[in-house]
Amino acid sequence: MQKLCLLSNIALFLYESGAGITECYGNFEKEENPLGADSHFTNKLIERCNGIACPAVIVENKAIYFSAIKADENQYVLAGPMCSEFLSNVEVHRFYKLHNMEKMEQKAPARLGFLQMISLISMIYTTITGEICNEEMLLKENNLAYVDPEELERDKATFRIGKVEEEAYHHTYMEELQWINCIKNGDEVKAKEMSDSLAENAGKLSRKEMNHQRNLAICAVTLATRAAIESGVTPAEAYILSDVYIDKIDKCSDVGQLIELRRLSTMEFTRQVMEARKEKVRSNYIEQCKDYIINHYQYKIRLEEAADAIGINKNYLSHLFKKEEGISMNEYINRVRVKRAENLLKYSDATLTEISSYVCFNSQSHFGSVFKKCNGVTPQQYRDRYRSREFLKK
Repeated sequence: MQKLCLLSNIALFLYESGAGITECYGNFEKEENPLGADSHFTNKLIERCNGIACPAVIVENKAIYFSAIKADENQYVLAGPMCSEFLSNVEVHRFYKLHNMEKMEQKAPARLGFLQMISLISMIYTTITGEICNEEMLLKENNLAYVDPEELERDKATFRIGKVEEEAYHHTYMEELQWINCIKNGDEVKAKEMSDSLAENAGKLSRKEMNHQRNLAICAVTLATRAAIESGVTPAEAYILSDVYIDKIDKCSDVGQLIELRRLSTMEFTRQVMEARKEKVRSNYIEQCKDYIINHYQYKIRLEEAADAIGINKNYLSHLFKKEEGISMNEYINRVRVKRAENLLKYSDATLTEISSYVCFNSQSHFGSVFKKCNGVTPQQYRDRYRSREFLKK
């Protein structure tokens, strides 16, 4: 129990019938916790636990959870509070006031995701009983996110009876594919138009207009995120944008703003795709330039000739090369020439003058200066240090 408490940062207590809380796991004081401070609430939780065949869970304000797990006839492990959402200062104050803890230092309950909370309760149950917890029963008995399969099937049948003709559904699906392709193609205007058309023809996602538009906007952001990633936008960039829009959609309380957020997200994801394509084209220019240098390093390479061979402006090429590679084009040319010279120094009998001329340096002294800048030694020192033994034997 101590380890579970440490891992989860959730207060765990041992409760005995007739004696109340007899042990506290972790650095928690029972007086600062509703399970210890509010006996009426604790008794209510124990009573609920005795009425079902699995751990009991009580939820307050749809966000704060407490659980009781029966160890034997007289002993229970109590867990909580566990909070699934961030609480405002006002909500924290109400929570303390509800359990008559107004004089205590008011801290928000430890936050734990819903699935993490269910896993923790299951682990406690297994630890003290040795049995596997039936999580489906836990959700159903405590009315936590349980979906009745029969009710779901009835709803499906109802929607089938009241649905539009099959051709209309197929048409909407085809429009959705067209919209996704507009994003992938970077067509901002068409993507926005298709987004509005899809929204008008979409099936109802909720009986309430506000929820319908909210769900529609979240679906649009989700699909646009995937389309953008598949089109070359980095997952990090796409998910940051997705998180921003979904957060704004979640907080929005105006139908008009929800519609506008959906439109804006479509356009921004489409712009991301266009920018990613431009970056890819720019990178391709640099690769072509590097190929040109490797094939022409033995000759004098002029910026104008390299730009003409690639098909772009010389000033743009110079700027782009420095931006992409972090060094100037001339510096890159010198590095390629030095690399070729290194091989000749190690594996040939060519003189320094011949090597300098072969890799197209203006003079032997210029060759020596550039070589030393790159390698920290002169060409002759490099040759003496690294020359192949086969050539030394000769």
